[in-house]
Amino acid sequence: MSIIYIAHISDLTQPITENMLSKLTPQRKARMCRYRQHSDKLRCVAAALLARLGAQEFFSDTNVQVFMPAGMPPYAVSGDKVCRMSISHTADRVMCMTDSEDCGVDIESEHACREAVGLAKRYFFTSEAAWICAAETETLRAERFARIWTAKEAYLKYCATGLRRGLDTFCITAGDDGVSVTDPMMPAAHLYSIADKDGGFVYTAFSRTPVERFTKVESDVLFCDWVRLN
Repeated sequence: MSIIYIAHISDLTQPITENMLSKLTPQRKARMCRYRQHSDKLRCVAAALLARLGAQEFFSDTNVQVFMPAGMPPYAVSGDKVCRMSISHTADRVMCMTDSEDCGVDIESEHACREAVGLAKRYFFTSEAAWICAAETETLRAERFARIWTAKEAYLKYCATGLRRGLDTFCITAGDDGVSVTDPMMPAAHLYSIADKDGGFVYTAFSRTPVERFTKVESDVLFCDWVRLN
């Protein structure tokens, strides 16, 4: 069972309360403290809360343990059962994916990608860069860059390597029917992918199981005590 959650943080200046912090692991609190900007701290907290909420729904149990080890994918435990997770955040969006198997998700702002298009020729496969640069408008080039970038990030999270592995060691093929991966370092395996947009944001997710549901979470639900999603 694979579920994707996306939350829109309506106010990036809102205070971080003791109630929010009480739900964070020590590792997540330490990571939050390393950020200088309040908005970055809030996104860090929001991602942890969304992961906690997703894990609680995955197990239908509020008594779960969420782990976010440094450099490794987050996961949750309830009894002898394990929930695999992936999280991503940018600007005022936070995403989380829960699954019974390994998964990866990433979200990025199209606007932020407009200035990054030039990086494609330096870090991407030739075919990926050519597909991006062939777009007729700046807006479409930014969207295509975001699709390739989020697919690469999501795939690296799925593989549990992060950016320790080069972006040019595997190739993303994107089109109207979704995205696919060609990776000489990994055995052939069927991966389900979902690539879509939410407002001015592009996101991509990979998993071994089909995505069962896509759920939007409001800020007031995310930042209060856990509320079961309908």
